[in-house]
Amino acid sequence: MNWSPQAHTLSKSTPRSRESLSLNKLFGIWGFVVMLSGLLFVSIPSKAAESDPVQTESSESETSDSEKTPLEIYVERQQKLPIIIENLQFPDLKESPTEKDINKREALAHFLTARLLFNRNAHQQALSELQKAADLDPTSSEVYELLIPLAIGMNQSELVEKYVSKAEDADPENYELLVRVGRYMQRQNRMDEAIRLIRRATESSRIDHKSGEYVLFRFELGLLLTLTKDLEKAAEAYEVVFDAMIHPEEYELNSQIKARLMADRAQSLERIGRAFLDGDRLDLAEQAFEAASEFGTGKPAILGFNLASVYVKKGDYEKGLNNLQAYFDARLQTKGRDAYELLEQLLEKLDRSDDLIPSLEKLADNDPRNSKLKYFLAEQYIENDKLDEAEKLIKSTLESRGDPEGLISLAEIYFQRRQAEPLLDTMATAFKSQQNINALQDLMNRIEEDPELTKALMEVGESRLEENLGFEGALLMGKLAEKAKRSDLVSKFYTYALAERGDQAFRLYQSWGEYLMQQEEYEQAVEVWAAAGSESRLNSYRPIFLSREADAQVELENFEKAIAAVKKARSIRDTNEFHFQEAWIQYRASNDEEAIKLFEDVRTKKDINPRLQRSIHLILSNLYVQKGDITNGEKVLEDFIKFDPENPTVNNDLGYLYADQGKNLEQAEKMIRKAVDSDPDNAAFLDSLGWVLYKLGKPEEAITHLEKAIKILEEGDPTIYNHLGDCHYALGNKEEARKVWETALEKEKAAEAPNEKLVKELEEKLSSEKEATS
Repeated sequence: MNWSPQAHTLSKSTPRSRESLSLNKLFGIWGFVVMLSGLLFVSIPSKAAESDPVQTESSESETSDSEKTPLEIYVERQQKLPIIIENLQFPDLKESPTEKDINKREALAHFLTARLLFNRNAHQQALSELQKAADLDPTSSEVYELLIPLAIGMNQSELVEKYVSKAEDADPENYELLVRVGRYMQRQNRMDEAIRLIRRATESSRIDHKSGEYVLFRFELGLLLTLTKDLEKAAEAYEVVFDAMIHPEEYELNSQIKARLMADRAQSLERIGRAFLDGDRLDLAEQAFEAASEFGTGKPAILGFNLASVYVKKGDYEKGLNNLQAYFDARLQTKGRDAYELLEQLLEKLDRSDDLIPSLEKLADNDPRNSKLKYFLAEQYIENDKLDEAEKLIKSTLESRGDPEGLISLAEIYFQRRQAEPLLDTMATAFKSQQNINALQDLMNRIEEDPELTKALMEVGESRLEENLGFEGALLMGKLAEKAKRSDLVSKFYTYALAERGDQAFRLYQSWGEYLMQQEEYEQAVEVWAAAGSESRLNSYRPIFLSREADAQVELENFEKAIAAVKKARSIRDTNEFHFQEAWIQYRASNDEEAIKLFEDVRTKKDINPRLQRSIHLILSNLYVQKGDITNGEKVLEDFIKFDPENPTVNNDLGYLYADQGKNLEQAEKMIRKAVDSDPDNAAFLDSLGWVLYKLGKPEEAITHLEKAIKILEEGDPTIYNHLGDCHYALGNKEEARKVWETALEKEKAAEAPNEKLVKELEEKLSSEKEATS
């Protein structure tokens, strides 16, 4: 079992959470496409930049901004803005100021302090002062104008999200701030929020709809909507942009914006035409394509292709075919296979599908150097079961043009013929070319569904281990063996691949090790992780391998070896995650005192990610409660809930602790209801709600929630049955209470590790009830 922050409840259950949490592996098995497309090239991610995707902000730095970080650019710009004391407005002093007046004064003081700290480059302290100012005076738009950009520059995404809605409430018309945050959300891949904010900016009453800013914001909005496939709204967003490009004299465009808007105008107009086409604004699409031709080279061939795309949607198929022919006559290849797919679509609409192959053959004769055309023709041969013609055409094209795009089609021929040897060779060559990786993935998926072909391919691969399998063939067969769960062959193929390409050792070891972990073959996994860790060329990754070796040792219940491995990882690179892992292993090993010490240490560390922080506090609280230290169990959760007051699990767990002691019951009910509202079918949350209602003297209402919890769990939970029995007893249903308690006792005794305390409690209840009735 992985030591993932979300995994702990599956190994040593917490009394209250009992969440149905899946194990998220720290270093999960990568998908086949990712493995193939990234295997030959290891990329290093760059730091996120503040620049927006369409460069719509004013160009204040002409030369060196592109080489600076977002924070450096922002700091330099802000430092140019001096504090003008004469312009500061202090609230009037009142003899008896209200709390609101006092808060505004304090907020202003924090704001001024922030500006001074900011100009001294004390950015973290400035950010802290701005947060205090915003919390004291949520209506101050000036605070947000500094706080949010600074948080963006420092990549403090949680703060951006926390304050953006408050900034909107304070000044909903501040379009510049809305756009800035929208761009940030885009970089965070929060596309829906980015679109909402930038659209809101374009709707601001302060922005002039004839201004260059407005035009560029609409262009940016169109790009985002296109990315999210909201094609109708994207087309609507582009209408203003199109009008400004055709009639720039009607807009107030400064020289910089005009230059950006008109740069490569023909290409931009063609893209806008495509957006209009996709959004079913067909007349506008036609106009945009014609304008693109006018402002571009004026080639009728490209215009012919574009207009054919319009006419096929308009239903004017003959006109579309005539325009497309102009593109074919020019023997252009710029539109790739799209042109031939359009031909196929037009002929189908004209009920002339039988003409497709003859038409393609004629085009291929007139354009013998067009490999994309020939490969498309070969695909039609394959679809019509003309495999010999397809094979001949693809091979001749590969020999004459060297374009590897046709390799997947050739592999498809061998797949259909179930010819294992040439299929393996062709797939390996295709993989090496890094062409059509997605198509190769699809082909592999189909092979996996054919056990006989899979077996034949692996036999061919195994027979070549001593000869010429090659790195690409070994890797493909390794992935195929994984799917077939042939661990013996997985080991052989990965061992061969490692010998062939040592530079890919990290990815190979990782994929191999994760496969074994997934198959619960932990002894062999330990060997693989240990071998990876012993590779001198992988020294920088050694802590990762040691961490995974520790995970495998935990599953084998070799806790001492697991602890030794993670300690070694920490000695090389002492991260919060490895610190947590050591605590988690001690927890799994039932070394509770050592686990508590480690969890207490790690929870005081800085920069712990929220999910890890949550897991630390939940486990630590549970450890204290298990040893009978309810006070510290509560305190741990009370500390955490200050930072995450909406967290359902923490609200549930802390609310239950309060209820179990009969204190803060109204507060406990509110907290637990917050948890239930977030997940109405969570049995643990429903049990907590039933229990707090029982403690509040509402056993009848409690029964409804407890019975629902039992139904959800199907097999039931002894604790919930115990609570249900208490409710029936409180209502005077003593016979029903006895039956339910008996069920609870039976289930608890049958558990793998019965809770002796609960067993004793149930036995005493049943004994007392028996004495009372005798």
